[in-house]
Amino acid sequence: MTRTCTRCNNDLGRVEAELTDWRDNAFRHTTATADGIVGARKLPRLLHRQTADGKFALIIDGPMHPDAEPMLKGPEFALQFVPPNPRLYKLAALKHAYLAACLDLRAIPQTLCADVIRRELLAARDAPSRREIPPSEYALSMPLMRTHEQPRGPSVALGYVERPDGLAEWWIALAGTIAVPWPLPDSPPTY
Repeated sequence: MTRTCTRCNNDLGRVEAELTDWRDNAFRHTTATADGIVGARKLPRLLHRQTADGKFALIIDGPMHPDAEPMLKGPEFALQFVPPNPRLYKLAALKHAYLAACLDLRAIPQTLCADVIRRELLAARDAPSRREIPPSEYALSMPLMRTHEQPRGPSVALGYVERPDGLAEWWIALAGTIAVPWPLPDSPPTY
């Protein structure tokens, strides 16, 4: 657990759903249309998966309006959706990696990288709306890894990944489903 002010917790928390949707490979704000049915119908969040033989599959994640069911059961339908936004889900991952680093270091780091991260997180927190959250160059440059499994294991774990060149990189695992690189190259973990 980390302590953050209410503003940082709530206002910066508005990017969390994007990270969850990215982890789940989910589509939100989805509508369906079909020939012979007038108008578009809203759908719940859809999870994009593949069958064992590699075919495209969608899993409906929530209750669906009965008018939408005939569309999806028909021979053809069209979907419009919004995929998770990397500008937002990577920012959420950076927030969690930074807080995990603070926990590991048992302090608020005072380094150049930490200053950049805090500046970008505060700019996102202070944006008047989700649409106006400025891009975080630091977050956008971070690689991320994910599984499509449900969260399990510790909420935060620190580990390292060996690279092909024999060196190791420190990564932070979030609930066993998302992995984020250690965000502070100028302040290594205490491990």
